[in-house]
Amino acid sequence: MKPAKNLKQEAMEHIHQMLQSGQLGWGDRVSEEAIAQQIGISRTPVREALHIFCEMGVFRRLARFGTVVRIPEAREIEELFEIRVALEGYAVAEAIKYISPQEIARLEETCNRMRELDTELLKNQSKRLSPENISTLYMADHDFHLGIIRATGNRMLLKNVSDNRMLTRLLSFRVSRFGETNVSHIHAQHRAIFEAIQAKDGPKARELLEAHIRESKHGSVTDIKKELDALAEKESQHLGLSEIY
Repeated sequence: MKPAKNLKQEAMEHIHQMLQSGQLGWGDRVSEEAIAQQIGISRTPVREALHIFCEMGVFRRLARFGTVVRIPEAREIEELFEIRVALEGYAVAEAIKYISPQEIARLEETCNRMRELDTELLKNQSKRLSPENISTLYMADHDFHLGIIRATGNRMLLKNVSDNRMLTRLLSFRVSRFGETNVSHIHAQHRAIFEAIQAKDGPKARELLEAHIRESKHGSVTDIKKELDALAEKESQHLGLSEIY
């Protein structure tokens, strides 16, 4: 029998995947019973996992209705990105003071992974990323950014940035920009940041990293506003039809 902690973690990972795959969308009701059946576990660890997602602000509980996927405000995404700018900008300047040759090599490896993906896409003339491509890109991006944070040796900073990145991704999953993103552009930005770190140029590394995150913020917020407008329009049309019939 799996420990209760592992079952809760399994439930959280399953719910996370449901969000990322689009099985759960903004405003959707989250069925505790259905998720438990899908995983093949009792409802208790699922209930605990849902509680954590509610505390994170991804879900919300409605009286006499149950748990639903919360629809975020564009302002929330903006604020999360601005926190990232502040934390990661500080982190890269600190990381340069302490980063080891091994950590520099690992950062370069993440850049190489992204370059290999870009080469593959160009070779296949792919205009849109497959789910596998998106996973590869996400992990390379994740490992690059958190690799910088780890180099500071500051565990609390690592936890705060990790939590921020996860919440940003969960809240904006519906408008993930990795599907049609320019891998070449992201790789070029990461490479420039890496070279500044390698050269021990703290001010330049900080400037490049902050600009990189702010560009991501602009794209994500623009997309999320469009998506929210489309949802509002769809809802108003539905209400109009309800009044007619």
